[in-house]
Amino acid sequence: MTLITFLALIFLSLYTKEETRELADCSQHCASCYDGTCNSCDPHYTLESNSCIECQDPYCTICSPFDNCSECDSSYFLSDTDVCCPNSCSNCTATDICTSCINGYYITLNNTHTFCTACAPECNTCDSYEYCTSCKDILHYYYGQCILQCNEGTTENNEGACICDINNCISCTSTSC
Repeated sequence: MTLITFLALIFLSLYTKEETRELADCSQHCASCYDGTCNSCDPHYTLESNSCIECQDPYCTICSPFDNCSECDSSYFLSDTDVCCPNSCSNCTATDICTSCINGYYITLNNTHTFCTACAPECNTCDSYEYCTSCKDILHYYYGQCILQCNEGTTENNEGACICDINNCISCTSTSC
């Protein structure tokens, strides 16, 4: 080991010990500290009176002392009302209350929470997992289902849905309404 390498290791050892001592003098969840004063906090915490206080929204990574969220975890987005919404929601009033979903998801109620649940893979939009309201790509909509081609006795309309060839028929087979 050269003299320069040895001196560098001693310096790094002293610096690391000093940095560790500095953080030990600060409040819990303090990310950086100088002379016993916390300068910044870990994610999910905000600095208030030299202490790190947990953000009210558990999915908020950066918040202010007044609990305004400014950044969310990667699987959430910040709504217009400073709430972290799951990425499957298109809007929410609270983290666990989605008011609308993005395509491919539908609203599900669980006790007091509403969240977005994935549709069946062939659905673009749906009312439930089994009931599609529109289909992906080359698939055709037919009474809540997505099919590869329209059945005999049906015709594709301008929206890509299969409709009965018989007027005023709600559901049809190849031979009857």
